[in-house]
Amino acid sequence: MKFPLLAAASLITAFHLCPPAEAHLIWNGDAANPIGKEKIFANAVSECPAPSSITVVDDDDRGKSWLFHKGAGEPRCEARNIRTGANHTPYRFEKDRTYFIGWSFKLNDTQSNHHPFQWKSYEAGHQQNYPFLMSAKDGNLRLFYYGMPGETSGVIWTQPIEPLKWYCLVLAIHTSNQSSSGWTQLWFEGQAQTFSNGQKRFSGRTWDGANIGANEPKWGVYNKHQPGVMEDVKNYISGLKIGTTYADVEQSCH
Repeated sequence: MKFPLLAAASLITAFHLCPPAEAHLIWNGDAANPIGKEKIFANAVSECPAPSSITVVDDDDRGKSWLFHKGAGEPRCEARNIRTGANHTPYRFEKDRTYFIGWSFKLNDTQSNHHPFQWKSYEAGHQQNYPFLMSAKDGNLRLFYYGMPGETSGVIWTQPIEPLKWYCLVLAIHTSNQSSSGWTQLWFEGQAQTFSNGQKRFSGRTWDGANIGANEPKWGVYNKHQPGVMEDVKNYISGLKIGTTYADVEQSCH
């Protein structure tokens, strides 16, 4: 089959304008890494105070996995940010970059309204607190977008989930402090997801600040603002990776 010259020229032009992203694995946070949580996560101690705990367990399906165990009555058990390099230094995420974050998880509790993931704001004077927040409630996993004051905020994606069943996901975030330039994409069980806007890409302000390190990822269990529903929650996580392409962090979903 021969393409018309005009179509071929258009394809060549598009390739040069939008070259493929260069693959780069930034971080491998899998629990099978023997260096331990203190060298894998930037903070896995004060964000999960005793009696809650972050440990490595042997899962029948996934092998070595992280277990974030938040005790009943405790507000949180999370790991904040990542460490990279030979010296295991805390990584500083940047504005105007695209990050792919992949992991697999299973939850013992899918009902009580807790948060297994946050894209959290840390720069002084931040306005969004967390541009993206996941919650497990009433048998559903939800992804929230919180925009600037005055912008529309709320649930942008919902997926039914079952307790103690493994699921995999990849979250892509293009970081920008301009609502027209930032975006996210999501893959659940290996399939690209459609957001509440009817599109497979959701645009918004994904970087809550002006400087390097303004936002960081957090995994685990958090429900500080849910008094009276602070159940005993276990979040099992495997395959944690962050890279610059989907292929860097693709999960084994079945």
